Amino acid sequence: MKEQGATTETPRARFLRLAPPRVQGALNRLRQIGNLGGNGYESTAADREKILTAIFDGVHEMKRRLEKTDSERSEFSL
Repeated sequence: MKEQGATTETPRARFLRLAPPRVQGALNRLRQIGNLGGNGYESTAADREKILTAIFDGVHEMKRRLEKTDSERSEFSL
C-alpha cells in the first residue's frame, strides 16, 4: 500500500494515466444521453435545447481550463 503524499509519479505521467479513462467515460456518457433520442423516449424541443446548452457550456468550460497557460495560473504580483 502506498503512503499518502509519497509519490514519484510526474505530473505528465499522472495526466497520461488519468486522461484516457476520463475521456472515454465522458464519451460513453454522451452516447447514453444521445440514446434519449430513441423511439422509447419523448422530449420537447425545449428539453433537447436545455440538454445541449448544458453540455456545450460544460465543454466550453473544460476547453477554457485545458487551454490555460502556466502564466495564467500564477498569482498576481507587482
